[in-house]
Order: sequence, then C-alpha cells, then structure tokens
Amino acid sequence: MNKLADRVFTKSVLPFKKAELSEYEYALLMAIFFTQPNANGLSFYGKNLLYEESVRYTKMLLRHNQNKFGILEGARRLDECIRLINVSFENYFAFREVNFNLCVKQYPNLIEKL
Repeated sequence: MNKLADRVFTKSVLPFKKAELSEYEYALLMAIFFTQPNANGLSFYGKNLLYEESVRYTKMLLRHNQNKFGILEGARRLDECIRLINVSFENYFAFREVNFNLCVKQYPNLIEKL
C-alpha cells in the first residue's frame, strides 16, 4: 500500500521535474492532454473535433521545440513531452488503485454488497 501511495503522490512528479518544461511547453502539453478524444459518451463529431485540436496543439509543440532545439532534437523533445501524457494516465490509474484499496480496507464488506 505504501508503495502505491509513494508512486502516486511522490514519484509521479519526478518525470515532470526531470523534463524541465517551459511554461509554453507545459501549456501546450495540457492542451494536448485535455483534447484527447478517448472520453466515453462523445459523439463522432465531438471526438473528431477533439482529435483535430489535439493534432493542432501537437504540431504547435513540435514546431516550437524544433525552432528552439533543432529538427531532430525538437522531435526528441516532443517524444519526451508525449511520454509525460502517458505517465499522467499511469499515475491516474495508480491513484484509482490506491483509492480502491483504501475503500476495501476501510469497508471490507463493500465489494460483497456491490
């Protein structure tokens, strides 16, 4: 249990600190993160719209990084930024697991009632 809590609340921040994102990179990364079209309950049109926005912000981040670091290094930097999105999803699922384990510990008969 402590390992999960450590992973969720402490180690989850390390990749972001290591990446040393600029404010501009962080803002674009958040825009990419929040325009992922994989949410449940969205219409086809809504998913398409989110996808187009996600692509637009990704291209902006790539262009910014290539102007700042060069073509190849800028692409590598984009890859590093995109990996942070994956880390965020992994952290979210770890956080859910921690909460689930806490509920099971606190209310051991809860699962049987569901």
